[in-house]
Parts: sequence; structure tokens; C-alpha cells
Amino acid sequence: MSLILRLVWLFLTQIRSRRTDDLFGVSRIHCIALPNDLDLNFHVNNGRLMTFIDFGRLAWLHRTGALQFAMRRKHIPIVGDVSARFLKPLKAFERFTIETRLLRWNAKWGYFEHRILKRNGQVVLVMADRGMFWRRSSGAMPMAEVVAGLTYGNPQPPPLPEWVQIWSQSLDMAKHGFVAEPTNVPTTPHASDERLTLEDNQEASLTPCVL
Repeated sequence: MSLILRLVWLFLTQIRSRRTDDLFGVSRIHCIALPNDLDLNFHVNNGRLMTFIDFGRLAWLHRTGALQFAMRRKHIPIVGDVSARFLKPLKAFERFTIETRLLRWNAKWGYFEHRILKRNGQVVLVMADRGMFWRRSSGAMPMAEVVAGLTYGNPQPPPLPEWVQIWSQSLDMAKHGFVAEPTNVPTTPHASDERLTLEDNQEASLTPCVL
């Protein structure tokens, strides 16, 4: 229930907020950790921190006009990949800030950096993700079309941080490895086949199963 109330609060506060003038500026929202955000270690669990990042992303999308632009074209924002580093615990009733900024884009993906910080400046979480605007019938909307539709002129994105570049390249490499080469798995012998010898049975029983 607290997440629904927070989402309503986010909607009510963002609907009155002014549109940002800087596409690459940092969007910030402020929250407080509640007892029902905690896990058995009495700090905010990792899943809830990722949900807070979702709130920050929604705020950025609204403040830049990207959400409104996509919805008018019947596209929805989706996240394809994330990489997160959890640095400090966040405990009950601690106030924190969620920061979101656009790093860069290519033909398909928009790259974002997110941070959660305590009031004293300690970093709780650093996360990078890449997302797109997607529609079932037509697939991903080109990011250049999205940026052009936001009427920020002709913004020139800065280069990606090196660690985000390496992360993105590793994802592209992994994509090609998802389809593994077929392995020669022996089929079940038919009744007409010769029976295995005792030695074959013993060897087969000792062969480890690799999943």
C-alpha cells in the first residue's frame, strides 16, 4: 500500500512541477524510508531501492516531457538492462534523495544514471540502465525521434562514462551468446538397440550433469 500512496504522491507533486530546461540536468525527488521498506536486516531491501529508482525515472520522464510525448504516440517507456552497486544501508526514517540524469542515447537506447543519497551526502546506490519507448505493433521508437520531439533544440550528448561503455558492450556481447551451440545429447535407445554394458552404465552414472 505504501508504494501506491507514494506513486499517488509522486503524481500529485510532479503534475504541478515546471518542465526542466536542461535535458541533461539532474532530476531530484526526496523521500523517507518507512518501516515496511525494511528487510530482516532492518535496512531498506534491494528490491525496494530499485522501486525508488523507478519513481526517480518517472519524475525525469515527466519533467522533460518524454512521458507525455511517448503516450501521445501510444508508446510506453520500458527498461531493458540495469547494473547497480549497493554501497550503504538505508534505515527506517532516514531521508534520502533520488537523482536521475540522462547520459546519452543511440538509435535504440537511452542511457541513464541514478543515485540514491542520504542527507549527509553518502551514496546508498549507484545504478545505470538503458531503456526505450516501445509499442507492441511497431517496436521501439528511434531515440532521435524522441529527442527531436522534446523541442530542446539540437542537444549534443556527452560521451558515456567509461564504466557504462564497458557495461553496455558486455551486454551486446552477451546477447550473441544467449543462443548456445547445440550439444550432442544422447537419445533414449530404442528396444531394438543393444543394451549398455556394465562398464558403460557405471561410467554414465558417474558423469556429472551440467545445467
